[in-house]
Amino acid sequence: MGLLSDFTAYVDSLKRRGANTAREFAADPMGLLGRNVSAFSESLPAAPGEPQNEMLARPGMQDWATGVAMNAPTMGLLGTTKPPLKPIGDGLFGDDVGNVFRKFSTPKNTLWAVGRIDDRGGWVPYAPELKFHESLDAARAGIRADKASARAFDAAQKYNAIPNNWTGESRKIAKKLVDNDVPIDAFAASSQSKSKYITLADGRKLRISNHDLPLGYDAPDIDFRLGGDVDYLIKQILERE
Repeated sequence: MGLLSDFTAYVDSLKRRGANTAREFAADPMGLLGRNVSAFSESLPAAPGEPQNEMLARPGMQDWATGVAMNAPTMGLLGTTKPPLKPIGDGLFGDDVGNVFRKFSTPKNTLWAVGRIDDRGGWVPYAPELKFHESLDAARAGIRADKASARAFDAAQKYNAIPNNWTGESRKIAKKLVDNDVPIDAFAASSQSKSKYITLADGRKLRISNHDLPLGYDAPDIDFRLGGDVDYLIKQILERE
C-alpha cells in the first residue's frame, strides 16, 4: 500500500475514535496530526539509511502532511465536503475562491481568522477589527458575516467626510456624489439658512439649496436646487474634469 493510502487510512482511523477526536481534528488538524504522526511513522518501513522515526525529515513531507490535514473534509475523512485549502504561506491557507484563512497558535488553543491577500501581497482580515474563530469550520461559516461587517465599515468610512448636519435630501445628494467619485475637497453649511456648500477638488463652489441666492452674496460656480436632477448635476461636474 502506498504512503498516501497508508496516511489516509491512519487519518480515517482518527475519525472513527469518536466525536471528540473529530471536533479536535476540525479545530486544529495539524496539531492533532503532529501529536500522532510519530506513532504512525513507526508503522512504516524506513527509507534506506534513515532511522524509522525520521519520516518528518523527508523532503516535502511536512508540506504534504499539511495538505492532507487541511483537505481532510474534502477527502471525506470527516464525512463532510468543503472546498480544498492549500498552504500559501506561514500559517496561511487559501481556498479556490480567494478566501485566505490564518492560523493563530497560542499556548492554550488555536484560533482562526478569515481574510484575503491585498494588492501588496499581505494578508488582511475581512472584519474591520480582527475577528477570531475557535475553529477552521467556524471561520468558514463566518465568511459572510465578516464580509458584511467589512462592507458596513467601508460604507461608514466612505461617507465619513460628510458633516452630521447634512441631513435629509442634502445628505442623499452628497452620498450620491461620493458614490460617483466626484472629487470633493470640503463640505460646509450656511449659518443663515439651510443651504449647503461643497468645494470641489478643482476649486469650484457648489451650492445646494431650496431658494435663490440673496443679492449681495458671491455667486457659486454651480447652484443646484433641491429636487433637481442629481444625475445631470454629476454629469455637469465630471464633464468639466
